[in-house]
Amino acid sequence: MKKKTIATLVLGLSVLGMTSCGGNRVAREISEGPEFIEKTFLDFTAGTPSAITPSDGWCNGGPFGVTWKANNAKFDEANGCQMSITKEGDEFYGAELKTTTENFDFFHYGYFGTWMKPSNEVGTASTFFTYTGEVDENPHDEIDIEFLGKDTTKVQFNWFCNGTGGHEHLYNLGFDASEEFHQYGFLWTEEKITWYVDFKPVYETNYDIPKTQQRIFQNFWKGNSSDVGIMNWMGRIDESKLPFYCYSKSISYATLEGKGLESIPEPVKPKSIDDIPVLNENLQWSGNEVYRIAPLLDGKGVNISYEGVTQDYSNISASLPEASKTANTFAMSIKNNGTESATVRLDLNLDAPLNEGGIMAANDKAYYGDGTEVRTDKEWGGSFFDIPAGETRDCVVEYYGPASSVMAMIDSTREGTHSGNLVFSNYRLGGENAYVPPVNPDPQPQPGEGSDLTVSFQSTEDYTVTNANDEFDVVYSNVVGNSYKNIVSSLVATELDGQDSIFLHIENKGEASVLVRVDLNAVSGSDRVCANTKAIASGDLSGVRTDLDYGGSYATVAAGGEGDFRVYFGSVPSELMIFIDSAQYNDSNSHSGHVVFSDFLAMATPVTAE
Repeated sequence: MKKKTIATLVLGLSVLGMTSCGGNRVAREISEGPEFIEKTFLDFTAGTPSAITPSDGWCNGGPFGVTWKANNAKFDEANGCQMSITKEGDEFYGAELKTTTENFDFFHYGYFGTWMKPSNEVGTASTFFTYTGEVDENPHDEIDIEFLGKDTTKVQFNWFCNGTGGHEHLYNLGFDASEEFHQYGFLWTEEKITWYVDFKPVYETNYDIPKTQQRIFQNFWKGNSSDVGIMNWMGRIDESKLPFYCYSKSISYATLEGKGLESIPEPVKPKSIDDIPVLNENLQWSGNEVYRIAPLLDGKGVNISYEGVTQDYSNISASLPEASKTANTFAMSIKNNGTESATVRLDLNLDAPLNEGGIMAANDKAYYGDGTEVRTDKEWGGSFFDIPAGETRDCVVEYYGPASSVMAMIDSTREGTHSGNLVFSNYRLGGENAYVPPVNPDPQPQPGEGSDLTVSFQSTEDYTVTNANDEFDVVYSNVVGNSYKNIVSSLVATELDGQDSIFLHIENKGEASVLVRVDLNAVSGSDRVCANTKAIASGDLSGVRTDLDYGGSYATVAAGGEGDFRVYFGSVPSELMIFIDSAQYNDSNSHSGHVVFSDFLAMATPVTAE
């Protein structure tokens, strides 16, 4: 589990920065304040806005005694966003919302408010605030509105400037905030912060004013029971009364004096699963001995049963139709017929990372059919869906790049040992991908470049090779994607003297795309070291990359397509090894095809005079 440190509320971190915080030191309760134009920014009664993301899968640490869980923030027409505190086993979970999308990352000066009904459970904090800090590579600036469940007739205001807090003020509301919704907010300008209750000014300060643009947050949590100071401040919860709830109907934002309100774009709602076209073909899932896969009687899905799955990242996968490379949304329904909740990680996989050292998973974001967003790990890949026992969830993944397969890790990313039974069905594919393949340099030899390279490939158990005039026709069937089968040719050292690359032409005569990996190996006795340094390609070859950690240069050849491949080397190789549809570690599917390799040349990059 990742741990992300975000300083909020009562946690004051000393963060160095260049922010200037000054002014006359005045902080006082008031009855008159500046006027502004309020505008609803996020309406939670209309569903999950795309402008916010529920935090999921980590704990802030410090005073926080919960792990954030996306499922603990639910949206409906009556109450808007219902945030909950729950307990599973020995772990407590809370809820947090934050603005994180491209159009709404940071906000600067204006009115920030929420229609909110906090929890009155002792030991809880219901909050609304703006924040930026170390996680954003900024100084720690923050403005807070927070309710403690032990006394919801009062609200606490606070702020941080460049890591300096200690400005807490407890305001007596004159009513119990937990009984009904009220509007709470603050107007932040360059000179002062003014807090409002039901749009009436109640408190203001004009010193240590934050200067840095911030995100909007709203969260619900319990204190860390091992922190004596926090327990004295918040109190201890009564676990027998769990779960606890607080509610927020909307978030408001208005720029100063109403200026620029029309420039605030409306949030884009997540796609409904009903808006995504049904995939008119069944997916052929394959995996290992961990999962038993059986097709449904109607042929429109599969039943998956498993026992004793541990945290070993075992998975099943299925190839997607060619249209997936230009689509941007994949969806399916998952039904849990088991007796315990299941966690399914879905990866929309590319044939090759989009950049050197990148990940294979193309996932951009993901959500349930009702629009509730789930965690997507963009560092290691995958989107995580929790499927309660006896229930069905529609699962939607939006992705970027030419994805060609989907992989499911079922309960294999969780701690402990798990058994279950799931049904995958209702496959859908749609949208239009914004990815544009980069234009690669032309690998073709220039005049005076290149000399014939002597190669010779022989048939193997897996590949039938026919040689006609140094064109190698390779036919194969049922080659498993992660088997690392290959054909090999020795190289003539003298033909590579003064050269820095090998050129070849590849033609795919099959009906499916083909993943080709080329290794130029320096062999000494039983030692084999891949000498590849980079590769370029043209024509119908895409996804070009070179793996400098494990070796090999990769390219995907489109069905019926052809193109040139040029692989550069460092130390002079003595062996040419070609893997055909067999060098993708997470691909347990079987492949068949027909590929022709020809025009082998040894080449050197011309030296350009300065």
